[in-house]
Amino acid sequence: MLDALALTPSAYAIPTLVMSLALLLLGTLVLVRERVSLVSVSFLALSLAVATWLFAFSCVYSAQDAATALWWTKGAYLGVPFIAPAAFQFTAAALHKLRVYTRAIVLSWACAALFAIVATTTDTLITGVHKYWWGYYPRYEWLGTVFMAFFFTVLIASMGCFAVEYRRANPGTHKHRVRLFIVAFGIGYLGCVDFVAAYGVPLYPFGYAPLSGFLIVVAWTVWRHHLVDITPAFAARQIIATMRDALLVLDPDGIVRVANRAAVEMFGRRSHELIGQPVTAALGDPLFARQLAAISSTGTVATNAGYELTYRPRQGSEKTVSLSVEVMRGKRDVPVAMVCIAHDVTQRKRAEEEVRRLNLDLERRVAERTTELQRLNDQLAAEVIERKRAHDTLHRLAVVDELTGLHNRREMNRLLEDEMHRYQRYGRPTALILLDIDHFKAVNDTYGHQTGDEVLKWIAHLLRSNVRATDRPARYGGEELAIIMPETLAKDAFEVAEDLRNAIASQPFVSVASTGRVLQIPVTVSLGVAGYSAAITTREALIAAADDALYRAKRTGRNRTAAHTAPLLPQQSVWHLGTVD
Repeated sequence: MLDALALTPSAYAIPTLVMSLALLLLGTLVLVRERVSLVSVSFLALSLAVATWLFAFSCVYSAQDAATALWWTKGAYLGVPFIAPAAFQFTAAALHKLRVYTRAIVLSWACAALFAIVATTTDTLITGVHKYWWGYYPRYEWLGTVFMAFFFTVLIASMGCFAVEYRRANPGTHKHRVRLFIVAFGIGYLGCVDFVAAYGVPLYPFGYAPLSGFLIVVAWTVWRHHLVDITPAFAARQIIATMRDALLVLDPDGIVRVANRAAVEMFGRRSHELIGQPVTAALGDPLFARQLAAISSTGTVATNAGYELTYRPRQGSEKTVSLSVEVMRGKRDVPVAMVCIAHDVTQRKRAEEEVRRLNLDLERRVAERTTELQRLNDQLAAEVIERKRAHDTLHRLAVVDELTGLHNRREMNRLLEDEMHRYQRYGRPTALILLDIDHFKAVNDTYGHQTGDEVLKWIAHLLRSNVRATDRPARYGGEELAIIMPETLAKDAFEVAEDLRNAIASQPFVSVASTGRVLQIPVTVSLGVAGYSAAITTREALIAAADDALYRAKRTGRNRTAAHTAPLLPQQSVWHLGTVD
């Protein structure tokens, strides 16, 4: 069974034990001196959290075995996680910003409580203890990194609040007190060096030394400047007298009971002309006075101006007044007084009106400019479209044969050059088919050049319909067409050429003469096939080889397909020379 009191006095436990007792004493003295104010209560909470940490670690250093040390370590985390939120709450209270940071404070306390529960009930945060020369010390698990991030984020936020307040504060007691708090907390934060040993670094936890400096500075600050400033309740008359806004306090009968210096100046009256007088007679503006009287009697504003009223004095120009009203009620919810604070917003309203006028003028100019820019943009867009259309037309004229719609000779040469480079670099095959229309001159002489052109377009259509999407049909010149076939051996291209030859020969070209007579013109083609090889490695050589094959096909009777050389063919008798079936 674990014996939590299995402790042996240790010299290393004495500084932390003394410091924990000193913190408790300081927290109690501050609570008494500040008459249990919110700031003193927050400081006591911070003192308790730090004292719990230091007292428990004194026991850890004195533990006789690891189990006892681990028990006290987990006990310390009933205080350690709450140090950061307690410091943040103290900061907010000292700066009078508890309402501003309420959600952040509650969230930090909730996170601290969660870490405390995890640390004391599981091994997720503290997995064991290290044994160092000064005694045992906690060993953090993976959640330790998350805890450290939370801990230092809150502490940094607390110091940041002090820093912001210090920059904003006017010279005086409050600014000096904030500066001392920054020094005190800055010294105290050095105590976070004690976390280093939790990660296996044998650095002696001397955090009690910075905490002693923290004690000295805080004690001096409390005894010299107290923790809080004087509240408005301590100096109500001076505050009312120095208010820049007009203050009127009316009784239930509408009699002015309090009027400050700003009210005297705003309404153009002497003090005795306001105090003790009915508000309807004192202000000199019946409408404005009736509205205040209605507020005094009913607690509501009898106007649609939304608490912005127009005051028209007997002398001088009218003013726009922003009115803030607070109804003070007694027993049975009966109004006993009406506190009215009036702020002259005339200049602001004029500025707003001028800004509104300038905005309207700016909007008009922006609209005109936008319209003009839109017109220019539309004009530019139309010009871009037209230029693109012209560019596309020029590009088409540069690469496409106008009659057949196939690639022209220039584009054919470029494509063959590309395929040549691919063959030379990667050894990828490419075949070329050259096609010549048989007796094409006779077609032109018999039926006319227009019909000859139609024959060319018809054959071009058959070429596009009978080749792959990757093949490139082109017009080589005159009645000669070509097909570039990437990734194709010459023998495979020969079969394609034969299929194309048969397709053309099997159907006549049909045309309608100018007389209305239907013409059926038989058309045949001769084809030559060649491909890049060890003997044919350039574009010029490939064209010459295909042309040579084409010449042999025409010489041997036309309506034939011929390949360039027999050594490239597995069976010359089958495909070297094709004839019509």
